Amino acid sequence: MRSIHPLNHQWHFSPEFREEYLEPTFSADELPEIQIPHTMTLTPFNHFDEKITQGIGTYFRDFSLGKEAVDHRIICRFYGVMNTCKVYVNGVCLGSHEGGYTPFEYDLTSVCLTDRQNRLLVIVDGAETANVPPFGGVVDYLSYSGIYREVELQILEQTHLQALYCKAADLTPWAEDSMVLSIQAPLVKAMDMTDLKCTMEVLDGDVCHYKSELKLTANDTFIGSFQLKEIKRWDIDDPKQYRIRVTLLLREICLDQIDEWFGFRSISFTSKGFYLNQRRVKLIGLDRHQSYPYVGYAMPRRMQEKDAEILRFDLGCRIVRTSHYMQSDHFIRRADEIGLLVLEEIPGWQYIGNEKFKALSLANLEAMIRHHYNHPSIVLWGVRINESPDDHDFYVETNQLAKKLDDSRPTTGIRNFRHSECLEDVYAYNDFSHIGDNAGLVHPNWIAGPKVPYLVTEHNGHIFPTKKTDPEMKQIEQALRHLKVIDAAYATNRHSGAIGWCLADYNTHKEFGSSDRVCYHGVTDMFRLPKPAAYVYASQREDVPVLEVASSNTPGEFDEIRLPEFVIFTNCDYVTIAFNGEKIGTYFPNRKRYPHLPHPPIILPDLIGNRLEASKTFSKRLTRQLLRALRAYYRDGIHMPIGEKIRIAWLMLFKGFTFDKAFHLIGRYIINWGKDLATYTIQGYRENQPVITKLIGRSGTRILKAFADDSVIAPKGTYEVTRIVIQLEDGLGNICRNAHDVINVTCENGLAVIGPNPVALVGGSIGVYLRTTGKKGRVSAIVTSGDCPPITLDFLIE
Repeated sequence: MRSIHPLNHQWHFSPEFREEYLEPTFSADELPEIQIPHTMTLTPFNHFDEKITQGIGTYFRDFSLGKEAVDHRIICRFYGVMNTCKVYVNGVCLGSHEGGYTPFEYDLTSVCLTDRQNRLLVIVDGAETANVPPFGGVVDYLSYSGIYREVELQILEQTHLQALYCKAADLTPWAEDSMVLSIQAPLVKAMDMTDLKCTMEVLDGDVCHYKSELKLTANDTFIGSFQLKEIKRWDIDDPKQYRIRVTLLLREICLDQIDEWFGFRSISFTSKGFYLNQRRVKLIGLDRHQSYPYVGYAMPRRMQEKDAEILRFDLGCRIVRTSHYMQSDHFIRRADEIGLLVLEEIPGWQYIGNEKFKALSLANLEAMIRHHYNHPSIVLWGVRINESPDDHDFYVETNQLAKKLDDSRPTTGIRNFRHSECLEDVYAYNDFSHIGDNAGLVHPNWIAGPKVPYLVTEHNGHIFPTKKTDPEMKQIEQALRHLKVIDAAYATNRHSGAIGWCLADYNTHKEFGSSDRVCYHGVTDMFRLPKPAAYVYASQREDVPVLEVASSNTPGEFDEIRLPEFVIFTNCDYVTIAFNGEKIGTYFPNRKRYPHLPHPPIILPDLIGNRLEASKTFSKRLTRQLLRALRAYYRDGIHMPIGEKIRIAWLMLFKGFTFDKAFHLIGRYIINWGKDLATYTIQGYRENQPVITKLIGRSGTRILKAFADDSVIAPKGTYEVTRIVIQLEDGLGNICRNAHDVINVTCENGLAVIGPNPVALVGGSIGVYLRTTGKKGRVSAIVTSGDCPPITLDFLIE
């Protein structure tokens, strides 16, 4: 039987390479001990030279093999090393690997010793090597050098199963609870064996749903095809999975066994949209980079899973594009578990290099498809270099390879120009045509013609970069631009969907982003904390009530105290708004401006409401005239249209209004001068029942809050990380957007802060990452800031 041993602890690291490191007598004990995942350079949050991420380093790991390894095959698998590396065992070079996004492995059997300690040494070069994808041209993201994904040792029988590939297909005619399961399990044989057999089981929990025997082909692959009944399908709303188990037997003795989680589902991209299990689904989602503050790519399982959860649960996304490379197994596996669809693509950014580059791209494509073949969340393979020019011969080859390896999924390729040669099944296009006051998207027929399936894979992003500290109007404008594009995607079934750029801000090269080496293109910041644009996506979900007030209604935030439209992102049927407990109106989603969205925002010209009418201070006619004047001032200030200025002059000349009276009305109904309490209560209704409430107003209270993503931390095979979100709120529960207080986090033994400590709030909030240090049990972290009461967060490390 195979056994898997994590090799992530007890490494030693040197931020250089010396020839003496290759000597068998060199002792690495004097070097710092580290754990994998590891980045060779902790980076500042911003304002750093990207070259610091491109160094050379050496990793050492001594290990021993027990008796179980005798006469067995010993494999060392690396899941991600950036960017190139050489691997040695006991002084013998096993080979080199180029490219940081795909897993690779070496057979150690002939060089390992079972009666003494072995030395595993890895020389890592983080240089952006030309013609090693994605490098050669300029690239709008950073790679971060190091062994940034896990390492493991596999001990296998000499005769074993190489892999397991599962494929599901619809019956003809389609039957909802039945599917055809096809299995391939390539065999590695040490010698000719005639008594081998292989069984297959479909397990639902611990219950065997189906069992059969596979047949061995002439090319040493076990295969089988089975019609399964009473199968529950994997779907985005109910991502049901089964375990597929294959067992290799020699005269009824188990030699090997592989378990894979698998979901039965059918997919189809057509010129009339995308279908999942014969049901049309609009693919609305975001692109994702796998980088984080300080550590770059080097985050363990939980943080990778958390990104999938943020996309699916917090933002309500249906699909994510893994821009622009293969991503973590943990991320993809969590996408399977929660019903998040995935477009996964090969590394690259606009540049197609020489023949070496193309050969490595084909190797990347094969590794990606083979490694992630069984994941039901993956619905598209990206087989083109992102935004690259047409290259007929090269892209014929990538498409043919993808189809040879996996004929169950369509291919696509992301481009940024019209009428590209489309050799793939789906035409994917980065549509940045929307600039705020025009159509959300170009019609697909103008880009790709009327027949090919079509998917927008980027929009917004660099067209309107937005920081979490930008003025409120700019942050809301970013949100409305995303909203306009999504509305356009819903407008026609020619669009399979629209994937926005992007989930989170990210560090980048000097040619891109802001002067501080950050692309502020995300709907969240680098810590995955939301900007108002995040609410656009969250408000389109159906499962839970969403009510996010994007506007603060604070006149002093705006020039000449000219208040803009008041914007609420919600999936409620309507909202009521009360001022200091007095209802001022009922308001509905703006379907006139956004006719195609499932849940348009509620956009109000002002929050004056019916307060002036309710006061009965003036006659009905005069009240109407005053309201028009107030609303003109609310919207335009002193720059109101000439007609409104004439109206005000009429009020002053013929109705006895003075400047004092006018300013009294402005102060009372717009600015709320002199009010100790000025609170708006916004209540969302579904099916005429109140389901969610938000408050905004002028609270002078400061409340420091902190919460962790996980109170139970469960390291598996290596250290683990959780995120603390810290924010300063007013007394009504709203983030103080202009707060930049200094935060300090003190941890008990067992947890450590990643990156600088203390830190300052950015736009009222900040994320802090805590990593485990090896101790188990109950530990605490204490968050302090100025005169705010300290907050204690308790954790259980299992």
